[in-house]
Parts: sequence; structure tokens; C-alpha cells
Amino acid sequence: ICASNKNRVLTDFFDTGVYDINRSFYTTSSPSMDILISSNLERLLFIASGYSDEFVREMMGDLKQKGKYTMPENVMSAINSVFCAGCCDDEGTKETIKKTFEDYGYLCDTHTAVGINVYEKYAEKTGDKTPTVIDSTANPFKFSRSVLDAVEPGASEGLDEFSMVGELAHVTKTSCPPQLADLRDKPVRFRDVCEHGEGCFQAARYMTRGVPRVQQPQCFFELSSSNVAHSVSWHEQALVLPISM
Repeated sequence: ICASNKNRVLTDFFDTGVYDINRSFYTTSSPSMDILISSNLERLLFIASGYSDEFVREMMGDLKQKGKYTMPENVMSAINSVFCAGCCDDEGTKETIKKTFEDYGYLCDTHTAVGINVYEKYAEKTGDKTPTVIDSTANPFKFSRSVLDAVEPGASEGLDEFSMVGELAHVTKTSCPPQLADLRDKPVRFRDVCEHGEGCFQAARYMTRGVPRVQQPQCFFELSSSNVAHSVSWHEQALVLPISM
């Protein structure tokens, strides 16, 4: 079961056989699911097409040139024989967090809530009663504002992020991992802020901090991103790093 949030490009792909990124992008309460281009879908296409790298290159070429590609019927049939898909917006995510906590005493994060929501809709629609495991990979305290407002609407108002962690623990009578609970008292390690388009240069400078300076050999940084492509020569650094961002 492929679960998506409001960014439902994968849901539409499984439903229609067309992968189309020519659409609006949304920031949601489940940010790790906020995508337009799936980073691992091409692996599935490779398998479903009979391990055809030529087919995958063709589809990825269409995606780059046109912003979309269309599956042949035989490939999509193979995919749909194994997968189904669904999506859940932020309101559904919030309702699922609250219901799951009230029904089972389990406090889930926003991403897990998307999975639970989509699974429950799938089970209701199909009548499939197969025992199912939903593997949660994120802690709810990482998303304290969204989770707190789900179980106790409005409770985050006037609180900073650190206070929300404590309030979520208090309201739900659950324990926050010490790695998160102790963040308030940790020293700030990073204060640098870079402007849009400068990320590659900042990353290169950061990665070479503390590297011994020598005269030779000369170091070249190949920096590339969607909006910047430069070659930077740093004579004083004895390090060669290919960086792709």
C-alpha cells in the first residue's frame, strides 16, 4: 500500500498510469512525504518492465523533458497486481492521530498517521482483513506542534517549540526521548545562514574546515544544483570533493 499526503503524485500514478509533476506542491505536516519526484520509483519501473534499463531511461527522459511519463498497459498491470495507493490531507492526518491515540493509546507521528489513514480506507473499501503491519519510523515528539494540536486542539498556541515538547508529554502522559527533551539546554552549533543558490558553496566551505593547508595539489570543487553550476578552485586545500546537490 503506497500512502501519500496532499502531494498525491504517486496516488495519481498508481490510479492512472501517468506520472505527472506539472502540478502544485504543498508543504504539509508530514514533510518527508512532500515530494513531486519520487526518488525510488524508478527501481519499481525497472523490475516491472522486466529489468529494462532502456525503458527506465526513456521514462526518466520524458519526466525531464515533459514533466511526465505514461506507463504502457502491460507494465502498469504488473505494478497494480502488487500495489494499491491512497492519500490523506493534513486534516485527515490530524483526525487519525487523535483517533489512534484515543482508541489504542498509541501516539503516532504525522507520517505514520498518513499510513494508518490510507490503510484504514483501503481495508474499508476492499474488505481485506489480512493482518497488516504499519512500521512507524518517526517519533511524534519530532513533530510536536502538529501532534499536540491533533490530540489537544489549540494547545500549541503561545508556546515555543521546546515548550510544545513538554506540553505534549504532559497532555498524553508519554515520555519524550532524552535526545529531544534535552535539546533546549544544548549549545547552538550552527549559526551560518546562506542565501538561496549559495548552498553548494557553503557546503564546500564547511566540509573543508580543519583540512590542513598545503600548496599542492590544487583542489577543484565541481558544484552543481538546479540553479547553480560552477567550478571553484581552492589552491590552499588538499582535497578533491565531487559534490552534487
